[in-house]
Amino acid sequence: MSQQSNERSLRYNEGKPDYSLVPMELLEEAARVLEYGASKYERDNWRRPTDWRVSYACLMRHLAAWQAGEDLDPESGRNHLGHALCNILQMLHQLKYYPEELNR
Repeated sequence: MSQQSNERSLRYNEGKPDYSLVPMELLEEAARVLEYGASKYERDNWRRPTDWRVSYACLMRHLAAWQAGEDLDPESGRNHLGHALCNILQMLHQLKYYPEELNR
């Protein structure tokens, strides 16, 4: 029979991202936008390389609409900021996996 200890286990997390800082409930809107995109196009379509100008233009349209007072995208019914977040995620994905496609 093993003896239990009150000592905490060792963890070596220095230099690793602290995902506990990410407010997961705020990512729900991005998940909803990605669900909408999966139904409109196909699942994970956003992961494919695309022209950066297209991603940037979409991002800015959603931010401009939100800044003008429109909360929801008329086509999807989802929040413009959720769409903007998804565009930024797409751009970060492309920067990491397709840096040669960068044409800004």
